[in-house]
Amino acid sequence: VQEPLEVWMGGAAPLELRRVGRYSDGWLPSFCTVDDVREGIDVVQGHAAEVGREIDPEHFGVLIPYTDGPLDGDAVSSRFAEAVKRRHPDREVVCLAGDGCLQMSLQELGTALQHGVAIRVIVADNGLYGTIRMHQARDYPGRVSATTLLNPDFVALARAYGATARLVETDADFADALDAARASKTFSLLHLKIDPQAITPTTTLAAIES
Repeated sequence: VQEPLEVWMGGAAPLELRRVGRYSDGWLPSFCTVDDVREGIDVVQGHAAEVGREIDPEHFGVLIPYTDGPLDGDAVSSRFAEAVKRRHPDREVVCLAGDGCLQMSLQELGTALQHGVAIRVIVADNGLYGTIRMHQARDYPGRVSATTLLNPDFVALARAYGATARLVETDADFADALDAARASKTFSLLHLKIDPQAITPTTTLAAIES
């Protein structure tokens, strides 16, 4: 065990930064921009100096969320977007989710409604667990297993949660729909209908299987 034991703290609110400066050996904030961290270090060091302390310059870090694989595969995109928006209510936060991803965390739409979190959700609906289906096409062509989805009406569902929602079926409709979603005072959702063959921007399922 390290002696003496170091105590690192997080937080980015003014009182939290004051606490870090007065009592902590290091600072590890989360959901912060580079500018937030740069400014926060100055504030922390200032509070430390007020009580005759100095924090080692190498004891400043930042927590960066990551996943072992696609973010949508872990069904955390909507929860992550809500966390960022609650930390930075003055910033626009957009959640990009697949249809399978969103169905794993639909209850977070209720969380957004309850806490007044005005995130923008864009759901790309191709009726598939797309990443898994792509792997099936690559490794087991012709053997499709449990990757086809029967989805709800995402627009009706989002409206039931109190969201501004719109179905987008053509490229030409997207710009106006996005403008309306961004102007919404509550959280908003765009339901994009995607061709299942368009599995990535550069290839199709048929091409992978061949």
